Amino acid sequence: MAKSKKRARFRDFDAFFKTQNKDLPEPVTFNYGGESFELPAALPAAIPIKAMRLQQEYETETDIPPSEVVVMAEGLFGRDQLDRLLATGISADKLGEVLRWAFVQYGDNPEGETSIVPKGNNGESGNPEAPEQTGVQTSSKTGTQ
Repeated sequence: MAKSKKRARFRDFDAFFKTQNKDLPEPVTFNYGGESFELPAALPAAIPIKAMRLQQEYETETDIPPSEVVVMAEGLFGRDQLDRLLATGISADKLGEVLRWAFVQYGDNPEGETSIVPKGNNGESGNPEAPEQTGVQTSSKTGTQ
């Protein structure tokens, strides 16, 4: 006499996530070179996993080959959108700054330092809060733009 077994060690995550809060965070958006770009609302899991593997493989962030950073950038932007960004003539250092800023938006580190993207040639991490998200900067002393 065979009993039907319940699959106690099974979970249907497709069904589970359908029942969860359907209000996703807003996509991460920015402007560069007169163009608008939109990144996913949630960081694709492949990107931090890749970053962790790179951190294990290389001694310092500056040892990470640029080709690996490109793989992560394509994972975040998508190939077409990354190609559009590259067509603006963005420098490698500026692309790194955009990526660092984007990772901060996903909550990588609220203080602006990220260990996912190597720092630029000058060794500085840059300021992920600049340029101002609104695109309008005012002087605190004069109140002018």
